[in-house]
Amino acid sequence: MAHTEGSQGGSHGGGLQGFPIHLGSTGCQAAANTQKPSNCANPNTAKIVFSNFNPATNTVTADLKSLVSQTNLAANQANTPLGCMSEPKDSDCTGIMQNLGLPFGDKPAAGQTFFKMK
Repeated sequence: MAHTEGSQGGSHGGGLQGFPIHLGSTGCQAAANTQKPSNCANPNTAKIVFSNFNPATNTVTADLKSLVSQTNLAANQANTPLGCMSEPKDSDCTGIMQNLGLPFGDKPAAGQTFFKMK
């Protein structure tokens, strides 16, 4: 579903803009602006394990439908960037992070559903 001017909660100017997803670390601290952060409150990295994976016979697929299955792509939380930018208070990210197997806000990590072994 595409965003339309009437469905957007943030100030995005309307029009068809899609639903961007940016999976990045948040809550990062660095000693200076020119240094890489040493740690982040939300690193947003998941460990994906497939038991009995054989690279000669199996493939890994990314299921976009599964990733956004719990997300309303036609709406946007007010006063937030369009889509999901991984900000802990952006409810547009809740289902996406859960489907990636990542903790988000007050929700603990669950089993990921985005990557599948075939």
